[in-house]
Amino acid sequence: MIDVLAVVRDIRCVDGLPAAVAALGYTAAGPWGIPGRRLFRKGGAGRTQHLHVYRVADPDIDRLLVVRDYLRGHADECARYPAQKQELSADYPDTREYSPAKKAYVAALEQRALAWAQAGRAPSGDDSA
Repeated sequence: MIDVLAVVRDIRCVDGLPAAVAALGYTAAGPWGIPGRRLFRKGGAGRTQHLHVYRVADPDIDRLLVVRDYLRGHADECARYPAQKQELSADYPDTREYSPAKKAYVAALEQRALAWAQAGRAPSGDDSA
């Protein structure tokens, strides 16, 4: 699974894009439980790619980037994350069941990542790593 984060000035402009992203093989899923986000999925039931679109300054952006940086710096967590998602995907082929099932794992991962960042281990914002 590939997760892509995109940031736009006005989230409403994204609402007019379903036809354009459909031409690229994505389906629009709307906010999918996260107010302010727009989710586009690719790969059908296999969920190969997710495009998450947020508006500039949305507080969820920082949280997502902290998790990304945490995974980059913790090989064990980085290996566990896709393995956990694959296991849950096999157990819950319907996205409506899969998403709630992974929520507890992701929440715990986010807490570990946020604690790591608050301890002063977050990178300086250099996205080249």
